[in-house]
This record gives sequence, structure tokens and C-alpha cells, in this order.
Amino acid sequence: MRIAVVHGYFLQGTGSNLFVANLCRKLCLLGHEVLLFSQEQYPEKLDFVSQSVEFIDNNREIVIHSQQDTAYPGKCLSYRPNLGGKLPVYVFDNYEGYQVKTFTDLLVSEIEEYIELNQIALHTILSAKPPDLILSNHTIMQPVYVHRALEMMGHVPRIPHFVTIHGSCLNFAVRKSELLKTYAHEVINTVDRLVFVSEFSFREFKEFFDHLPIVEMKAQVIPAGVDVERFQPLVSDDEKVARMAQVADYLQNNGIIRETMFTNPKERLVNLRQDGKEMWLPDANAAEEIQSIDWMKSQIVLYYGKYLWTKGIHILLAAAPLVLNKHPNTYFLLVGFGEFRAYLEKMVAALHQGREDIFRSMIASPEENFSEPFSENIYFSLLLQKLDDPKFAQDYFTAAKGKIGHNIIFTGFLPHDYLSKIIPCADVTVAASVFPEAFGMVAIEALASGVIPLQTNHSGFSEVIAKYSVVFKDLFQDSELYPLFLDKHLVFNLASNMCQFLEYYSKIEPQKRNEIRQLAKKIALHYSWDSMANQYLELLKNETL
Repeated sequence: MRIAVVHGYFLQGTGSNLFVANLCRKLCLLGHEVLLFSQEQYPEKLDFVSQSVEFIDNNREIVIHSQQDTAYPGKCLSYRPNLGGKLPVYVFDNYEGYQVKTFTDLLVSEIEEYIELNQIALHTILSAKPPDLILSNHTIMQPVYVHRALEMMGHVPRIPHFVTIHGSCLNFAVRKSELLKTYAHEVINTVDRLVFVSEFSFREFKEFFDHLPIVEMKAQVIPAGVDVERFQPLVSDDEKVARMAQVADYLQNNGIIRETMFTNPKERLVNLRQDGKEMWLPDANAAEEIQSIDWMKSQIVLYYGKYLWTKGIHILLAAAPLVLNKHPNTYFLLVGFGEFRAYLEKMVAALHQGREDIFRSMIASPEENFSEPFSENIYFSLLLQKLDDPKFAQDYFTAAKGKIGHNIIFTGFLPHDYLSKIIPCADVTVAASVFPEAFGMVAIEALASGVIPLQTNHSGFSEVIAKYSVVFKDLFQDSELYPLFLDKHLVFNLASNMCQFLEYYSKIEPQKRNEIRQLAKKIALHYSWDSMANQYLELLKNETL
């Protein structure tokens, strides 16, 4: 079967990017021919891509960029439309080689130009290689230009077109613009199926579009997956040293030296717009920090994902001194990329240098320190109140001063091959998102790695929490774990839960720890990419009956 997969972005880093890459890999493994449309600049690095093709001029001509043999029964032909160096996005970040603007900042003429360029590229290929199925991604604009390309083809028989809805597009773009909502209605009316990665994502979409009957009629929930072969639990804690040595070696050989901000004794202005190329590179100097950790005796809290304010990383950092006060040998590894890193580094610097005034200002008025608006500041209100107590403030800042900069390690971006080495070495992973999440992929990756994740209890995260909280309900029966709701108690409840986990793990025998790892892995097996890919194919079968 020939399947076109249409994704307007890259194939690493964010949830939807990884979703597309893994779906294509699995379809190739099942023996299908995949026509992949994306802006991935290095598709030849992906083991399932047989040929990468670049469009030139007006997207009616192509040149073959690379070819390679693969071990897959199927094949993937990767196509990169020529967008004239412009890239519309839902959330701003710099990307090397592109002039980046958010969809909400685009004129109608700019949107239509972007759609037309992609539409022509699709028409050029699909008219010569008509697929049996088209899978596009995001509410806008990929399914829009797929529909318009199909109209150009006037193809008979009709080619089924399914769109997978991911959360960022709806929440960061469509919600903010009546114009973009108009394009979304075009999608709803023209696609054959609206596929959602969670029940929450479906409900959120349905409510936003006023419970349109056509949404309900076309909706199908297919949970996203995880590579259960790549993400594996530790067999023994002894593996940690070797695994992290490999990570350190990768950082040292592939990263760049970044200035360590917490050592700078003076407050300074921070450039919040990172260079597009540098953003995707890891920190070479993190290698030395990782190698200095005693991996057999230290306790590890891990965040991985985009450095974005919606991900609640600032909540984790505000909770860190409370954890260090009780567990001073705890390290916080922050794996990711994005411009919010500058704000986070400034938080760490203020705590490390004992600059209470700067830290208070940052959490009292975060919007003044960062270019993106914060929705609300309720999460720091209780912490600010408690910092007015001299005894609490002394304990809080003493736990951080001169220390926290060494215990919080930014690694920068890491590919999944190395992320999968880190996750099993953590005692706990944290995903403290303060914005709706379509699905908890980071939680499933942690569970597959044998680690119980701590997540805020809302949106798509709640569905995954409901799964593992049942399995582990008796695990911490003597502990007091708090639900991580989005309220003023979040910083303290997160800190308390981290401490409870670290305390528990410090006392149990290795055999018990391995039992926990295997239970976590068992939960993740229900979310395999095999299951997801086969559900898409089954949906096609039902569509054509």
C-alpha cells in the first residue's frame, strides 16, 4: 500500500515531530511505501528513509538529495517542499535557514502563499504517485493544502484523507484567531476522519467547535505510541555509569560550549531568541557535570521536552530548593531545547547567587522577564506568601545558595537514542505542564523505561495518570502523595511528591526496585507504535467497506 504522510515541520524534538517519524518507521516495517512530506533537513539520518528529495523553484521540479538502502520491507521517500525560506509555526522558535513567524502574526496573503507552495509540491508528486491513503497532521494548515491538492488532481477514485489533531496547533494558534478558525472549519468539512491522540483531545476539540455534529461523526481516538524496544528499564543500577558515560561522550563530541550563567555574579540582560542552529545542539560542558555525579549514590530528577513556559519547568525549579533541603544529593537534569531556557537559567542564577530580590521579582512578575505572556501567576502565589516568613525564606535560599547551580544541569537537545539511555537512570521524571496536553507521551516513555513519572493532573496527562495510579496504588501506602492540580499548592505538592519518591527509593532493596521497573514497563506495552499504526490501517479498511 502507498501512504502519503504530510507534516509541515521536522522529525525530531517535539511530540508531533516524533509522532510522524515513528509512524513512518512503523509503516515501512509493515511493508508499505511511504511518501513523507516535511521540512526535515537531514532525512538521510533516519534509518527508514530510502530516498530524500528536494523541491526547487516553484515546487514543480525535484532533485534527489540522497539515496540509501534500508533494512525495512517497505520504503520511505522523503520530500521537502521549497517554502522560499519562510516557516509559519504555532509557537515561535528560531530554526536555521528559515524566517520564522507564528500563524497568528501572518497576513492572509502570507498564509495563502504558504498553502499554495505546499499544495503545488503535493500535486507534483501525488499526481504521479497517487496514494491509497493520506495522513496529515495538525488542525491547520497541512490538511488544508492536502485538500486543495486533491481538488487540483480531481482524482477518481477518491483518496481517503485522515488528519491527526495535535494539541499545540489548536491551543496556540486556532484559539487565538477567527481567521485561523475559518481554515480549521475548511478542514473539518473536507477530511474523511479526525483522529485524536486522547479522549481529552477529542473533548477539547469538540467543545471549541461548539459540538458540531460533523466532528462527532468523523472522530476517532487512536492513542499515540512509544518505541517499547528503544525505551527499556535498567536490569541493575550498575548500568547507570556506563549509560551516562555514553551520554557524556555524545555531549562532548557533538555539543557546543555555552556560558554557565549561574557563575556570573552580575545580573545581565539575556537574549531570549536563540540562534536557530545552536538551539538544536547539546551542551558540551554538560558532559563534565554529568561525569562528576556519583551515579550509584546520587538521586536524579529528570525533565525532558521543550524548554517552554507551558511545560512548567519553572515550577520544577521553584520546587528544587525544597527538595535539596531534605535531599541535598539530588541532581535535576533538564534535557531539551527552546528559548525559555534563558528565563530558567536566570532563575537558577538568582537562587545560586542568593539574589532573593531578583528571584522574588521573577516569580512575582514572570511576564516581565520573558517575551511570552504567562496566563496567570497563581502557581507562585503561595511560595511568595511563605517567603515573607523569615525562617522559611532562610531555609529555602540557604538550600540553594552556592549549590543549586551545580545540581541543575541543562544538557540542551538530545536525540532519542541518548534520551533513552538517560531516562532509566532517573529516580523520577517530572512533567509539570500548566497548559493542556493532548497526550502524555513523555509519561509513557518514562514508564517504558521503568520510571514512574510525576505529572500535573489535567488534560491528556490525566488519562495516563489514571492508568499507572491504579497499578501503583499500594506502592506508597505509607506515604502522603498529593494530586498535582493547577493551583497555588502546585510548587509545594510537587516538591513533597519528589521527596516521597526519593525517600522511598533510598530505603527499598534492589529486587523491589526492579519489580517497580517491570510493572511500569508493562503499562507502556499498551501504547506501542505497532498498535497505533495498525489502528490507522483498520480505520482505512472500515472507510473503504
